Amino acid sequence: MINVPIESLLEENNPIVNSNDTLEDTIKKMREYNQGFVVILKDKSAVGILSERDVIRLFKQKVDLSENVMKFATKSLITVRKDRSVFFAVNLLVENNIRRLIVVDEKGDFVGTVTIKKLLLKLEEDIYRKNLTLKDLQGRKNIISVSRKTPVKEAIEMMFENNIGSILVVDNEHPVGIFTERDVLNKYDELDSNQPIEIYMSTPVETIDIETSVYDALKVMDSKKISRLVLTQEGKFVSFITQRDIIKAISGNFETFLERKLKSTKDILEFSLN
Repeated sequence: MINVPIESLLEENNPIVNSNDTLEDTIKKMREYNQGFVVILKDKSAVGILSERDVIRLFKQKVDLSENVMKFATKSLITVRKDRSVFFAVNLLVENNIRRLIVVDEKGDFVGTVTIKKLLLKLEEDIYRKNLTLKDLQGRKNIISVSRKTPVKEAIEMMFENNIGSILVVDNEHPVGIFTERDVLNKYDELDSNQPIEIYMSTPVETIDIETSVYDALKVMDSKKISRLVLTQEGKFVSFITQRDIIKAISGNFETFLERKLKSTKDILEFSLN
């Protein structure tokens, strides 16, 4: 799987807007496709991207949604040619600490997108090693959390300052909800900055035992349409992990994995020398 072209893993639904569209149009498109981003095109070229992280900034700064999307989009795009390998794409994601790649053809025209989620689900089970569990990946122990009564504006400020996509809501150190970038996107029109976070948080919190295999955890994320899990041990909350954490952790296993493949597969050897 690691030597197949990235073109084979393109997202089926790519939310796209025109460079002349408004922020309002763009947010509607993100909701329509249930994606955390929108690619902005001018003619056939990708010229920008707007993500859920950007939507948080828009809400925080009270930006007028009638503004042109390009004014707030990320314009320095990380692109990959459609004929490059999955191995190359994974390393590109990790090196740039991003969640998705813009895929282009040999002319530089937009072809589609590839996300961390799609890559993780399609990588060979062997890459995770059968004995690789969530415990091996550690997860995030320095979790930023808030209480039920924390005002929305305070929670969003914490997310913005710490460059995180979600914040855990706790009651007596017990997770009772989670507030994410997707919540801001989907509830943008109704969010009241002064109201307590418990009104808008997502519940229940999806938990999973820390001894669960990485592969099984990814399947849970996919079935639940989520990108993060709260880890428990003997029923107690111990950590937090996201799809981005997983791909960073397993990326270190690729060299060993590739070396093993090279010994038995001539095609991969030829690919590695290109």
